[in-house]
Amino acid sequence: MDSPDKSLYTPVSLADTLSGPQRTYRATANSASSGFTATASAKDRSQAAKKEAAAMCEMLGLSGGGGANVEATPKPGRSLNSTRTADKEARGPLVEVVSLRSTLEGKEQEIAAMRKELAALAREKRDLLAKVDRLEKAAQTNKAALDVKQMERLEKEFEVQEQMLAGFQKENEKQALEVDRLKTRQRRMGEFLERAYGPYWQDELGLADRPGVSAASPAVRGKLAARASLLGTPVGLGALARSTSFSTSLAQSAIPESPTDVEPPSPSGAVFPSVPTASPPVPPAISPTAPLPSLLAPALDRSALPQHLESIQALLRAMEARLVARDIELAAVEKRAKEERAKAHEMAEELERTVQEAQSMLPVGVVAAAT
Repeated sequence: MDSPDKSLYTPVSLADTLSGPQRTYRATANSASSGFTATASAKDRSQAAKKEAAAMCEMLGLSGGGGANVEATPKPGRSLNSTRTADKEARGPLVEVVSLRSTLEGKEQEIAAMRKELAALAREKRDLLAKVDRLEKAAQTNKAALDVKQMERLEKEFEVQEQMLAGFQKENEKQALEVDRLKTRQRRMGEFLERAYGPYWQDELGLADRPGVSAASPAVRGKLAARASLLGTPVGLGALARSTSFSTSLAQSAIPESPTDVEPPSPSGAVFPSVPTASPPVPPAISPTAPLPSLLAPALDRSALPQHLESIQALLRAMEARLVARDIELAAVEKRAKEERAKAHEMAEELERTVQEAQSMLPVGVVAAAT
């Protein structure tokens, strides 16, 4: 509460104050006139304000702008803007302190998370170093393990073995076709001799008592296989080349290749072009309608025909022996290729397990960067 204005009152003396029941003030004339003047000026200002408010209400078309609704002019004091400014000035440092505290708390949390991550990475590094040492010791103790270069070399050797096996199979098929062709030729020649000399042409030509005639039976394959198993498997391609050159030279000396091999033999002597004989050739004046034995009997040499048949049978036996040797060699190569394939698979699995173990020990970030 505001204290009263002392200029308007004059205090009494100390004796009066102590003797009297209460303190009184005496107003002077000057002070009373000045107080009246201030009250009158305040009333005048209030009236002027009311008039201005009424005039403004009339201009705006509002009602009730009378004197009761208009209060007197308020006393001058502190404005709201100054109050807000003072509040802002007072709250500014406090807001900065709060923001700095929140930022500091966030930084402390980040530092704690980074410390945890650093500790985890340090543990992983120690584990990796321990595993590397363990693997190095295992590699030093176990020298039988294969590295990447040895695995690549084994894979290349395996591919070479596969190619060799494919080549052997193709060569085997080719030789089988050649044997079938020679068997067809032998059958045709037997039919021709049967037509020329009858069903007992072997007895007539003196071939029944020869041991080489029955050697071309199907049992020769089993006998040759048993003999090859006793002698051992031919190593490399040298035996194959020697048997091939021998069979080729024998075939060239026995039966020359002819473009009309598939055609049936003509009765004018095309079957025996390479047989050395001292008999004169068949004269061209013989009638083609004559019987076949009467046409070929004068021109056929009994000493040359057994030799020719023996050469054919020897060629067939050589071809069968060659095929048997080839079958044995292919079986050995296939067995060796299967063993090498099994070893290569085992080594590949072992290498994959080693790589997986090494990758499992690496941190996740390093594995993702490597992939």
